[in-house]
Amino acid sequence: MFGRKRGEPVDRPFLEQRHLLVKAWQNDRPAFLLLPWDQQLDLHGFYAAYKQFTDDEAVHHRRQVTADHPNIPARAGKVFKKISGLISPDGTIAYLRQHDHGGHRYRISALARPEIDVDKLARVLLEAAKERAA
Repeated sequence: MFGRKRGEPVDRPFLEQRHLLVKAWQNDRPAFLLLPWDQQLDLHGFYAAYKQFTDDEAVHHRRQVTADHPNIPARAGKVFKKISGLISPDGTIAYLRQHDHGGHRYRISALARPEIDVDKLARVLLEAAKERAA
């Protein structure tokens, strides 16, 4: 589904993969939580699923990132391959196995934010300064 066929434009598989990741990112990001932080950053860096790019902008981004970081296409491709089978076409997780051995099991995952939320950071710093002054 995601491989390039002979004679097909080079950008088409990338765009199909990116469209799937955009849906996954917009769907409360559960698929990203299945990945370690560094692998999430590889996906963000290469595919930029969190950005509202046109297809042309996404291709331009990919070319720029590849020029700056030649290893990122291979790393991001491996990560995409790892989770693509778990993401349904609407961006939700299609299959996630859970085991219950009579006890409670909890999974704590971190979501890598590709960009700093400056407003949130400012609120946290202001709150910390107020607590310190008190």
